Amino acid sequence: MELQVERLIQLDAQHLDTTFFDILHEQLKSVFEHYQSPLATAWSLELEYCLHAAVFWFTLGTDAASPGLRLMGLQFRDERSAKTSRGMLPLSLAQKILFFLVTVLLPYGQRRIEATAIENNWSAEQDSWRVKLHNVLKRYAHVYKVISAFQLVHFMLFGSKYRSIVELLIRARLVPARRHAARAGMPFDFLNQQLVFSGLTEFTRWLVPVLSQAQAGVISLGQSLLHQIQFSSSAAEKPEQDLDSSLNECSVCNASPSVMGFAGKCGHVGCYVCLKAALVDDPYAKCNRCGLALTALRRHEPWASLEE
Repeated sequence: MELQVERLIQLDAQHLDTTFFDILHEQLKSVFEHYQSPLATAWSLELEYCLHAAVFWFTLGTDAASPGLRLMGLQFRDERSAKTSRGMLPLSLAQKILFFLVTVLLPYGQRRIEATAIENNWSAEQDSWRVKLHNVLKRYAHVYKVISAFQLVHFMLFGSKYRSIVELLIRARLVPARRHAARAGMPFDFLNQQLVFSGLTEFTRWLVPVLSQAQAGVISLGQSLLHQIQFSSSAAEKPEQDLDSSLNECSVCNASPSVMGFAGKCGHVGCYVCLKAALVDDPYAKCNRCGLALTALRRHEPWASLEE
């Protein structure tokens, strides 16, 4: 009889292992940040993958289950040597080496080359072997992501035995650590709550700045509309003040009517921006129509007088 392992359990184990590593990584970074060591910046990538290597050695390297696998009651077995569904042979040395190579060494090499390319501006070099190597690695990364996505879909929808393309290549399958044993330690409802909470937290972190920016835009739009409504209603209430267009013409730019019209002591109208610009250029500026000094500027509309 074919051994069946719940796919959700395997994905939960992967999520728990990722969370466990993130916690260790944050603690490691905090140690170097506390002592303000330059290693935290110069060798951050090396420290991260040294931690990956240490976790690999103390779990899969010694045939021990990772924290996520232990909580889910799972372990890896060599599917090539499993003659029956009850077979529990651990991974061979060759499988472990390949697993370490693909999951630790190759990702480290790719990220180190990418970081070096950015620091040394390899993109400026033409027909260099370093640029060609960088391009090959980027293509490899894209192809690997596409294949991994297809494998995940195959695992979720079509009953594949393997979560990732790496496990498929080396034939390392997750199976229950003990047959007919209950999953240890952590129920589904708690795991689902943690996953939902984590997802909501990440979504909220993304949403808050977006809402803040949108709120500022809505407030600005509302203020603009309110100003237009007030201006329209004021104009509608005072039709008798619709004077000849020449009286409302700007004395500087000749706009008719003037935009946000202001008048000086002489009574000649001008756009607020035009009059203010003239005063900034020359504090003793004079009216273009009568030659009097531009003083005591006030709004042209009598119902909205504003003196400066």
